[in-house]
Amino acid sequence: MTLKLLAAAALVALPVYSFSQTFDCSAYSNVADNMACKNPAIQQQKATYENMLMQLRRANPEANRAIAQIDRQKKLEVQAQCQDARCVSAWYDAQMAALRDGTWAPKPPPPVQRAPHPISNEERNGLPAAGKSAPQELRDHPQPPKVLAPKPSAQPKPEPMVVSEEDKAQMADVVTRFWTGKKCADFRGLMAKGTWDALAENLGASDDAICRTYESMHAKVQRVQITRFKAEAKGVEVESEVFLAGGVSMSQSDYLEKDSGTWKFGSRPSSRPSR
Repeated sequence: MTLKLLAAAALVALPVYSFSQTFDCSAYSNVADNMACKNPAIQQQKATYENMLMQLRRANPEANRAIAQIDRQKKLEVQAQCQDARCVSAWYDAQMAALRDGTWAPKPPPPVQRAPHPISNEERNGLPAAGKSAPQELRDHPQPPKVLAPKPSAQPKPEPMVVSEEDKAQMADVVTRFWTGKKCADFRGLMAKGTWDALAENLGASDDAICRTYESMHAKVQRVQITRFKAEAKGVEVESEVFLAGGVSMSQSDYLEKDSGTWKFGSRPSSRPSR
């Protein structure tokens, strides 16, 4: 499986956020989560790892279920391998390095090479030998030529929708309000109908977990600069540069569609290739 990490270079410099603990760390049965609860440094590693996973899912929406399955398998591996904080910290470092260099997801096995079908004696005897003509029966009653069915013509690519300057201004406002919003209600209110539920299903996460992740990602956002609008058949891809505190910025690509006449964040069509 080949997965692309969106804005990988920017993620290296993303700020890491931690949360105050309001519960007993023994509630975590997984050793990685338990160590992150007890150790602030590992908690920062965990937050960075989860932010990178979210970016990976956004860049590869068609592979969200596979990404979640790989993540669960890796958590089972660290559970079996690690019993102390040093081991868990090294595991998080290795996973983040693999996400950056594109080796986090295992490569698919090579295709099985099938041996050529052997020619039986009957088939061999039925074929004319080199230098000999075909049997008399075939000469007297030649087989009609095979007529190949015509290949279906490729469907024309749908034309991109027409986007006016007013549309662009509205989309720029939506993207800016989304990235500068600090509360979960700010994010959900800017999503088209069904988009939030589809996001939760693809990520395999609860509403509360998604809200916390979004709030932590947006906590340091200071301003947004729109760089490009790319119209598609049913929506528009809006590219932007998001500036964070400390002089850090990251490139973003968001998909917007009209919902009841209003531009909102939507789900990218499944047939659309990831950037």
